[in-house]
Amino acid sequence: MKNLLSLSMIALILVLMVGCSEANSPAGPPPLSAEFSYLVMDSDPPLEPLQWPLPLPSDIPMIALDIAGKVGATIPFSSTVPNTDGSLIQVSGLFVVPPAALAKDTKITLSLDAKALAIRFEPEGLVFAHRTMLKWTISGLGPLPKDPPIRFCFVDENGIPTEMPSGGVTVDYDRGLIQVKDGAIPHFSRYAFVRW
Repeated sequence: MKNLLSLSMIALILVLMVGCSEANSPAGPPPLSAEFSYLVMDSDPPLEPLQWPLPLPSDIPMIALDIAGKVGATIPFSSTVPNTDGSLIQVSGLFVVPPAALAKDTKITLSLDAKALAIRFEPEGLVFAHRTMLKWTISGLGPLPKDPPIRFCFVDENGIPTEMPSGGVTVDYDRGLIQVKDGAIPHFSRYAFVRW
């Protein structure tokens, strides 16, 4: 009887040790590096960040501007990107920084990301005290597949997207137009249109 009790205790300890070691192990595959952040990621359902029809050689600067922290700013931006048929993809929008969203005067830059339909906001990691908003339109992409749906997302340094609050994403699949209204930008990083 004593041996049976000892064996039961050992079995219970082994079960607890195995359970604890699995609970402390990282869940899922290791995160992707920033270099591969725009590849299709293994998730359910699969995430498919949208890419420019023609690869861009580098990020395209759109705006570099000093913002008075106490005043804020409404910043229009626009750019063009070549399409495969020789036409131009139009990129335009407004970035709104409300008064007192920044503690001090700050120089910001907005660039089109070279790898995907994304805007890179810098300085990286800048956090706002009040909600800033982005209205962003891309037109002239050509016909777009209707599934899976397109969402507006923050893309972290590991390439993992998080859908952001917004006033909605509008897509004209036939004309190749994507627009986000009042997309939340709580901090500076990369924000993209992602199939999800």
